[in-house]
Amino acid sequence: MEQHYLPLNRDVISIDQASEYYNLPKSVFEKLISNREIPYYEPIEKQYFLKIKEVDSWLTAKRFDTNAEMKAKKNGIENTKNVFG
Repeated sequence: MEQHYLPLNRDVISIDQASEYYNLPKSVFEKLISNREIPYYEPIEKQYFLKIKEVDSWLTAKRFDTNAEMKAKKNGIENTKNVFG
């Protein structure tokens, strides 16, 4: 699998860079921006930029429990650790 790297010391990236880095079509970011579903910055008209931390937060906002976590919750077991972090 091809790896994508961001320029060093970058907190803000263009939607072209975001598309390449996150391996998502540019149209996904354009739609999210158009619908105001993701924070963005537009210092110049039609030139959109994203903060990497905000994209990461958006990508991880809708977490779903694993089967083991759902089973533990169903059985009333509290404070189960996620094996993935």
